[in-house]
Amino acid sequence: MSKSQRDDPYKLLVIGDTGVGKTAFSSVDSILQSNESLIDCLGFDFRKKEINFNGERIELIIYDGSSAQDHRGIIRSFYKGVNGIFIIYDTTNKKSFENLKIWLHDINNFGDKHNVMKLIIGNKCDLAKQKAVSSVAAIEYGMYSKISMFEVSARDL
Repeated sequence: MSKSQRDDPYKLLVIGDTGVGKTAFSSVDSILQSNESLIDCLGFDFRKKEINFNGERIELIIYDGSSAQDHRGIIRSFYKGVNGIFIIYDTTNKKSFENLKIWLHDINNFGDKHNVMKLIIGNKCDLAKQKAVSSVAAIEYGMYSKISMFEVSARDL
């Protein structure tokens, strides 16, 4: 293996309640200017992307759990073996924010809670007039959970 290529792909999982924007977030090319292919399997969309990062070619596999939303057991089976998990909530939907604790509980019970990077993403921050979750509450929850938290708009990425 050359210094400029990693053999094992980085596996990323995108999860969250229905309608929070998981697919919009996971398919944003402006985040990862890259080549992409899409495969549907077991209720997950798998996006393969190759990126260049600091001169190193890295393959990413992004598992978008949108299609498996009603099959929590399938989603749980993907918690092990991933390098990172994006837990998405909708800033205009307080229930999706409250359900973060359920998603994190599942990750901790069914995944490798110590060796996986987790990020909480508040999506749809472009809809400021409809915002139901304050940035302060989200930041405090991230600090309490010891997980970095960001607010984004997948539309604007």
